[in-house]
Parts: sequence; structure tokens; C-alpha cells
Amino acid sequence: MNLQRFILTTVLTLFLASTYAQKGVEDMSKYGHGEDSSNCIINLSLFKEYAKQKNYADALSPWTLCYNECPISSIYIYLYGEDIIKWEMKQASSDEEKEEKFNKLMGLYDQRIKYNKYFGKTNSSRYPEGYILLKKALDFYAIKGKTTSGQKESMEMFEAGIKMIGTKFYSRNTATVLQSVQNYMGINFDLYARDEIRGEQLINNYDKIQNYLSAIIPHQDNYADDINKMKDIFESNFVNTGAADCETMETLFAAKIKESPEDQELLNKVLNMLEKTECTDSELFYSASERLHNLAPSSASAYGMAKMYLSIGKEDIDKALEFYNEAIELAEDDDRKAMYYYSVAFIQFSKKADFITARNLARKAIQLKSGWGDPYILIGQMYAQSAQKQQLGSKDIENQAGFWAAVDMFEKAKQVDPEARAEAEKNITIYKNYFPNKEKIFFEEGYDLSKPVRVGGWINETTICRPRE
Repeated sequence: MNLQRFILTTVLTLFLASTYAQKGVEDMSKYGHGEDSSNCIINLSLFKEYAKQKNYADALSPWTLCYNECPISSIYIYLYGEDIIKWEMKQASSDEEKEEKFNKLMGLYDQRIKYNKYFGKTNSSRYPEGYILLKKALDFYAIKGKTTSGQKESMEMFEAGIKMIGTKFYSRNTATVLQSVQNYMGINFDLYARDEIRGEQLINNYDKIQNYLSAIIPHQDNYADDINKMKDIFESNFVNTGAADCETMETLFAAKIKESPEDQELLNKVLNMLEKTECTDSELFYSASERLHNLAPSSASAYGMAKMYLSIGKEDIDKALEFYNEAIELAEDDDRKAMYYYSVAFIQFSKKADFITARNLARKAIQLKSGWGDPYILIGQMYAQSAQKQQLGSKDIENQAGFWAAVDMFEKAKQVDPEARAEAEKNITIYKNYFPNKEKIFFEEGYDLSKPVRVGGWINETTICRPRE
């Protein structure tokens, strides 16, 4: 009886031991059970300690066991795993071995996504699937991004990750998101330059990313300046690609508006794109403006209506000014409002010959956008025109003084706005030739070289007396 009990006990013990020893990967337990549990805990501790010291050679073996046998035991399997596998790639002695390790790295990200829910709500909310996919995309692009196929696969991965992570994400992820966005648009520009994607795709992707960046700014205050700079760079690159030619824009957006003629978001997007690509003298711009203005008047739609009433065949200056004034009232952005003031100033100067009103409006534009040279150039051109038409006094030198005032404005434009430098210098070169010579100044009472002098007429400003060189 005792022998039978002993045999039974032994059999049961062996059975239970074999049943209890179980890897975590087999039943999705954290460490597994029995001996496998002990192995996991020991090796987890070992690889973490080695990895902290960047001793990846000794970390590799215990990490491999944990990665394969208890993959949900710790998030550090994946955090340190990236470094360990990248170290392995550096040690690879052949292209085949490097490719094997690269695939291993990609598999690490896939496994992390698969098991991410096991690492707690805090982890999965801070580092969601979209974030992990972007990390994978960044490594994929760094290694495979030199080929067209690698670029296209990277682009798809970036696009999916950006869509998944959304606009509200943990602030520590912002750098990863912005780097992904930058690479994504860089790939788009590069593929378009090599005729690998069509202009329509580039336009859609550019517009989508610009809207995305605008949407994340309210949630990423510390990065707002960086995001706005990125948007400006993308806009400049986009315009320089030539993809956004007016004919392409017309073809692309006219069909979309025809499908959804009352889609206010679409109409706003179309007007914004046409404005930024300088396609505002088009039937599409006018019709989109009119549709939007009838649905929900805005500064952009009023501006479009103003442009329409300035176009050939529809010219109505008073109607255009009416819509420009409405655009000014509705504008919330100072730069946009400054642009409208400048446009009205130009109309008052060129169409109405009302120089005083034009100058007042140009000065308002300057107040709203101080680093902008165009309003100064406009004022300078008005001064020069009045001087040429001898509208500033009865004597030649009184009218020539207007050229001094004009050049003052061109110099100011050059000083405040590097982009206005070329136009300003061209005008300076032209109108300096209209300055009086030294002999004429010498014989004119009240005019002394390098001394202040009052310019008459409507200009009524002080300038400096100086001769033609």
C-alpha cells in the first residue's frame, strides 16, 4: 500500500511539475509558470542591467529568452530591444545578415504593437499603436529610404501612423511625430520631383499635412513655433515644386466642388490653396469665393469677391472696394488684414488717384505687419509720381524734393524686408537720377546739403537734402 502511494505521488509530482512549468508566451501570463517563470525573472533582470551599461553583447542572450518566451513581462523588452538589435546590425558581417537583423527589428515593433495592451492603460494611452508604428517607420526609412520602393513603403507607414496617433497625443511623442511628418513630406516632394507620384497626390498630401499641423498646435504649446516654421518650409517647398500650377489646381478642385458645392470646409481649403499658389485670377477662385460668401461670409470669401470685381470683363472698382472693406472687417489675422489694406491702398492709388487715402491705408498695413516692405514701396512710388507730374510746388526743386522722400521710402523697405530689397534697390537707382545736382542746390534759398527740408504738397514730410551722384 505504501509502495503504491509512493508511486502515485511520484507520478503526480512529475505530472504537475511538467504541467506547471510553462512559458508566458504559451498562455499570455506575465512570466510563465514554474521553472520558466524563474528563468524569465532572472533573465529579465540580467538583460536590463547589461543594457543599462550599453553592454549589448552580454544583454543579447537573456534578452532573447525574454523576448521569445515571456514577451509581455516588461515593456523594457521592447525599449532596450531596439538598442540591442541595432547593435546586432552593426556587428553584421554580410548584407544577408544585416537584412536578417533589420527584419528582426521590424518584427520587434510588430510584436510590441501586438502586446502593447498588456503593459497597462497608462502605457498604451501614452504610447499607442500609432506612436509605435511611427517609430517603426522612422527606422524603416533610415535604412530603406534610399530606394523608390523603400520611400513609398515608408510613406504609407508614416501616413498610417500619423492618422492613428491623431492630433492629441502625449507631449513626449511630439518630436517623433514631427520628425515623421517632416520625413513624410520630404518623401512626397522627392517622389514628385522624380515623377513617381502625380501632382494631384502631392497637392492632397500637402494639404492634409498642413491641416494636421494646424490641428495639433493647440495641444502642443511648447512646439507651436517649431510647427509653424515647419508649415512655412513645407509651403515654400510646395510652391517651388511647380505641382500647384493653376491649371492643375483648377482641374483638381473644380471636380471636387462640383461634387460638394456646399461643403464650406472644402471651399475654404480651395480658396486658401489658390491664394497661396497665386492662382487668384481664375474662374475657380471667383466661383468658390461666391459660393462660400453666400453660405458663410468670411474674410477669404470677401477677398475673393473683391478680386472677381477687379477681373477683366467684370471690373467694378466701387464693388471691389466694398468687398475689400468687408474682408478687412471680417479678418481676424493681422497679416491677412494688412494684405487687404495694402490691396485697397493700391486701388486708391492706381484706379482712383487718391494718394492721401492710399498712403493712410498703406500705413495701416505697416502697423499690422511691420516687417513688410511692399507698403513702403507703394508710398515711394506715389511720391515719385507726384514729383514727376510736378504736383508738389511751383519750383523744380520743390518737386525734385519728392524724389528724396520717395527714396527714403525705398530705403526703408530695403531695411525692414529682405524680400523687398531687389525691388527697392531698382527704384532707388531710377529715382536718384532725378535728384538735383549740387550746383542747383547751392543756388536755391532754403536748401542746404545734408540738412532737413520739408517736402510740400500732399506729401508734407521732412527729408534730407542731397545731390545727384
